Amino acid sequence: MKNIMKITTIVLLLATSYSCKNKMNNNEEVTDPETAILGKWELVLLKSSVGNEQKQTPTGYVEYLPEGRLGWYDYTTKEYTLFEHKYWVYKYLNVEAHLEDVLREYWVLEYEKILAEWEYPDGEKKSFPVGPFQFFENQYRYVANKFRLKFINQNTISLYGLDIFLAISVEHIYKRIK
Repeated sequence: MKNIMKITTIVLLLATSYSCKNKMNNNEEVTDPETAILGKWELVLLKSSVGNEQKQTPTGYVEYLPEGRLGWYDYTTKEYTLFEHKYWVYKYLNVEAHLEDVLREYWVLEYEKILAEWEYPDGEKKSFPVGPFQFFENQYRYVANKFRLKFINQNTISLYGLDIFLAISVEHIYKRIK
């Protein structure tokens, strides 16, 4: 009887240890975003700078591939588009102009620029640089090609437009898919 209890205790300890290890790996800090971003990501949430949150039903996924390549798979058309345009992930060091002793370091996800025309309500038209896959994100068309990249965990990223041209800033939350 004692042997069965010892074996049961050992099995439970091993199972708990394995479970905790897997949870820690998911929440582990990402130290190499250039490789951690590789894979397929769905847009699941938009958070505006005024506090609104809007859950998203993904219409497809963006796939970050090695060597700066990326693609888009559309769930409706079942078409995969591999873009000629590339992306870069790099660390950025910013010194705040009004707070000269404050240094900010963060990761940036930048897409090769494509010019898109934007028409304002008054009829004025202007061209702005945009990222290549956002034309396929039917649920929200943001106008930017450079984003602050933050890994919330190994399977969740936040993209915040650094060169956005809209009055309200929006944070895009993506989840990794298999």
